[in-house]
Amino acid sequence: PHPSIHSRLTLLGDALDGGYRFVVLGDQRALADGEWQALVEGITTREKEASDSLPLLGVIDTGDIVQNGSHSDQFVMLSSILNPLREYPYVLSAGNHELNKNKGEGRPNTVAAMSATMPWASEDSLWYEYSLPHVRLVILDTNDLVYGPSGQGGDPFEHQRVQRQFLWLEAILAETDERPIMVVMHHPIISSSRKHRRSAADLWSLTWRGRTLPEIMADGGVDLILTGHTHTYERFRLKSSGDSTVHLVNVSGRPRDSFFWWGSGSRRAKDWRGNTIEHLRATGWKNLEGWQIEQESPMLDAQENQWAELRVYPDGRIDLETFFLVDKGRDGFRTGDN
Repeated sequence: PHPSIHSRLTLLGDALDGGYRFVVLGDQRALADGEWQALVEGITTREKEASDSLPLLGVIDTGDIVQNGSHSDQFVMLSSILNPLREYPYVLSAGNHELNKNKGEGRPNTVAAMSATMPWASEDSLWYEYSLPHVRLVILDTNDLVYGPSGQGGDPFEHQRVQRQFLWLEAILAETDERPIMVVMHHPIISSSRKHRRSAADLWSLTWRGRTLPEIMADGGVDLILTGHTHTYERFRLKSSGDSTVHLVNVSGRPRDSFFWWGSGSRRAKDWRGNTIEHLRATGWKNLEGWQIEQESPMLDAQENQWAELRVYPDGRIDLETFFLVDKGRDGFRTGDN
């Protein structure tokens, strides 16, 4: 088992006063193709080289940690892959693959596998908050919003579990607190790639008690949203009608041509820079009135697996740096988007 965030906080103590870092990755699905192993090796190599930088508090995964969580043996492979990162807490925003879109045994198997590092988790509550030095970290379960709690779709707000998550989210965001808020959710609310475009547009317009999901987060002071699901990398800046700015970063690996037999084209980010709103309207997004949205950094031609590094500072600043594998990790890694 990985240690909990709270035990890591205790271990690091005053070393966190000047700030700390998180590693962010996602959508690796414990595939036995060597790329997740190369990512882990890159992260550990980076830690050896960055020994004089801010301490690493933990690893955040944007979801899809196994191919199908209904098969519990897949978590054994996952454990082996993550072994070099064993000293760091592992924070998960559950993806559709480990929960099997809320069907079968995916949800109980995921809770059981992650029970050591996420002791608060239960099948009916995969959302939570970490109150950390300098920042608040909020994890959502978007599977219930996209597939419904029973995996049958329909109006998610007909289910008490979804209502409880949104009541909890509203209460969390209503608290008076000057720290930045980071939200991690597997499914994106904006994405330029064709694959999963419909679910992203639907999530953008999902309305609870008169406000859409992005309005709830912007009004509540969310500064950064980390997502996955699409197997690409891109970054957006969103400004609401209330003049709140939210940064959205999708960190979710790369398309696997050998697995997705139809190729990577449907998952490749499109260049929407300069006219993002127009592209969103043309591809199905609604409820865009009052928003200013700009795509800032899509991963276009070079489809490289990646992880991001977040640096959290006492003054509320959060820096992001992205690292990309070179030739699927055979030539190490390179620094990229900042």
